[in-house]
Amino acid sequence: IDITLLKGNPLGWFSINHDVIGHRAYKVAEILAQTDTTATISVRPRLRRATSAGATLDFEKPRCVMRIVGEMRAPRTMGYAEGQPLRFVEYPTGSYE
Repeated sequence: IDITLLKGNPLGWFSINHDVIGHRAYKVAEILAQTDTTATISVRPRLRRATSAGATLDFEKPRCVMRIVGEMRAPRTMGYAEGQPLRFVEYPTGSYE
């Protein structure tokens, strides 16, 4: 992916708001080339959907749609000392709407 840098280095997690599937999170796997204003990066996981030139990559507050694995516990049993930890996985068919 070729990106235009607005500020800082293209490191860590970022998200793309895909037109149909909403926000999806990606991690910079490697910076392949970089100048003062642009960078070419490889990402993991691979892009889930084609992304057009000029798409915004959100490095500041990356987001993705997630769901809880298993049954949702009642609020009274969600204390830190009780029960199993929550586990979230990406929800590829979900959206914020």
